Amino acid sequence: PSIPIFTALRSASLVVCKHSNVAVDAVVANIPFEAEDGAATWLNGKPYDKNYRLDFLHRLAYWQWHVGELQACVTFLFNMMKRVSP
Repeated sequence: PSIPIFTALRSASLVVCKHSNVAVDAVVANIPFEAEDGAATWLNGKPYDKNYRLDFLHRLAYWQWHVGELQACVTFLFNMMKRVSP
């Protein structure tokens, strides 16, 4: 039988996955993860605390754009590029 991911994660102390799809669910549930690839690997090497997890989730959410929000998307991308430019 199929069960919701958050039900399955309730008893987990670590999530190990190939890609980060389920790792994102682990981040939301405050469960550490190991993933080989995907967006959640942005957290690799960073403290696994609430601030970094929330920052990751905010960044991930920024890729969920509606066409009416395009200007805000472009502004965000340019701001991120300024932060990482030499």
